[in-house]
Amino acid sequence: MKKSHTTKYGFYYNRDNKKQTANFGSAQGEIDFFGGATNPGDTGSNLANLLLGNLSSYSQANASIYPYFRFESWEGYAEDSWKISRKLTLEYGLRFQRTTPTYTYTRDGTPGGEGTFQLYSLDLSKWSAATAPQINLNNGKVMGDIYQEYLANGLICDPCAGVDSGFAATKNFVSPRFGFAYDVFGDGKTAIRGGFGQ
Repeated sequence: MKKSHTTKYGFYYNRDNKKQTANFGSAQGEIDFFGGATNPGDTGSNLANLLLGNLSSYSQANASIYPYFRFESWEGYAEDSWKISRKLTLEYGLRFQRTTPTYTYTRDGTPGGEGTFQLYSLDLSKWSAATAPQINLNNGKVMGDIYQEYLANGLICDPCAGVDSGFAATKNFVSPRFGFAYDVFGDGKTAIRGGFGQ
């Protein structure tokens, strides 16, 4: 506070780390007891198949997909209350916020290990149906190296050089605000107030 001014300042920083698996169930293995032609011991009841051990299939992922994600936010503000006279007070300030999208980050380690995975997406502005990977209609498989085919046709990853973290640019927000209070008769009983902000 200085004479007729009262100022306030503040700053806040947040960094959120999220570590999650994308295929927890399949990494542990999955057993199905569905009926039908794929289950030679089918009883007509999935529950009975389970109780009798008549499984139709078993599958298990050959890797545990465990990527790391993060987002960050920096926020600050400054405001001043200026008592111009006994009747009139002005309030004004500015708030700033810089926030990243949720993005993928990696750490050192053997590829395929925890925290070494990249996230992929498709940049539709680079996609062309004319050069898209082709499917062999005889066997239903993609012709050629599907990874290289898509890299040349809009496939992008995070984190990768030349790609915004989280596939989107970091946003900056500036929010001004202003307000006033006017004591009409100077007795503290009747006031006119107004203001705006973002």
